Amino acid sequence: NQGLPPPMVTQISLSEEERRGIENCDAETSRSLHAVYIGNLRNGHNNAFHEKHSGGARYGYKPFHDNNTTFILGHHKPEFNESAIGHLTYREILRKTIFGIAPRGDNKFSYRFSEVLSAGAIPVV
Repeated sequence: NQGLPPPMVTQISLSEEERRGIENCDAETSRSLHAVYIGNLRNGHNNAFHEKHSGGARYGYKPFHDNNTTFILGHHKPEFNESAIGHLTYREILRKTIFGIAPRGDNKFSYRFSEVLSAGAIPVV
């Protein structure tokens, strides 16, 4: 028993038009971002721990970053501010995303999963 998942940090409210787009599967063609992960890439001082427990997956996404439709960015870093989506809020980014990357957190669940779902994006675990 893992208990309840943690609450999302950023709840995203969708407009009626966005909800209809999801119900009709139009969102897949109208959203401009293919895949997004913005967060801790876990490649710093505790890298051995994260390699052992999560396979280093977060940093492994980095080669897919193209600064066009796929963004794999560390948060609070100059690379985010200088990226093509650096002027958008996290909510705006998720509302434009088809696939939201939601890797495991320090526990077996990540609040990012709930955030991605609330934005109407497809979570990639």
